[in-house]
Amino acid sequence: MKFFKFYILQLLVVIFLFAGCKEKAQVDIKNLGDFNIVNVLSENKYTEIKSNNKKSNITDIASEDNYAFYSYLSLRPNRTYTFLLGNQYMFGTYEFKHDELILSPHEGAKINLKIVDTTEHGVQLYGDFKDFKSDFLVIVDGKSSFYLNLRPEISVDQVAYDYRSKELNKWRIKPTAPESIYEIKVRLLNNLNYIASYMYANQMAQKEVINIGGIRSPFLHAANGVFLYEWKEVDNYWKLIFYDEKDAKQAYLMLKYNFDKHYDVPQTNDWLYLNEYLIRELIKNVESSILVEPEKK
Repeated sequence: MKFFKFYILQLLVVIFLFAGCKEKAQVDIKNLGDFNIVNVLSENKYTEIKSNNKKSNITDIASEDNYAFYSYLSLRPNRTYTFLLGNQYMFGTYEFKHDELILSPHEGAKINLKIVDTTEHGVQLYGDFKDFKSDFLVIVDGKSSFYLNLRPEISVDQVAYDYRSKELNKWRIKPTAPESIYEIKVRLLNNLNYIASYMYANQMAQKEVINIGGIRSPFLHAANGVFLYEWKEVDNYWKLIFYDEKDAKQAYLMLKYNFDKHYDVPQTNDWLYLNEYLIRELIKNVESSILVEPEKK
């Protein structure tokens, strides 16, 4: 009997050791839809890092630049995607073929992205971005192929609050002509809904510190509330979502008029909730405001 117990104990130890040696699960890009783009590497940079970091897995290396905190690739079950890298946005449909992710943008040529590597933390893709212009895809010596490091990000279940959706990113598509006051209002509301949804998503991820560089906002987002900058202090990054500065000023005046109204501020220590709440209250006021088309000079 003692021998039998000893044999059982040995077997359990072997099973435990075997389980301990088992490789950790790799990120499966085909079954996980939302990713942050945490690094972009040119071929030259990739080769340099690889030679200097022989013990590190390049796939897991994240950039410290602002874009790495808010850029994303979102693959949806209905085979549509949205993609944001720095200041450049695109959307369309996608498919997987063997070890490739193929993006078919709404405008422009297909982008074939080879799945180079997967780790327990992320995925690395490699492809040619010659038709996709971004501040963070700098083409040198005609080389337009880059490595992208991705990390899984929280998925937002409520579609209305999913800041990665095409519907909440319409403001990113710059108009080709001056817009009417009603069109400016729609663009502004779309931008405000994006900001509120971004705050909501980060609440769900239980983040206390976030990077707001990718929001494009005319506000100062603080722990004790939301503050509208004076016109001369508004970041040009936000003004550029409108056709020109004249249209941007119309949107700002719309904000200013409604921002100066009384708001009941909830008592909370969650600054993300407070920011989201106040933006959504502002949205209600902008939606109900009466518009007057400015006189043409």
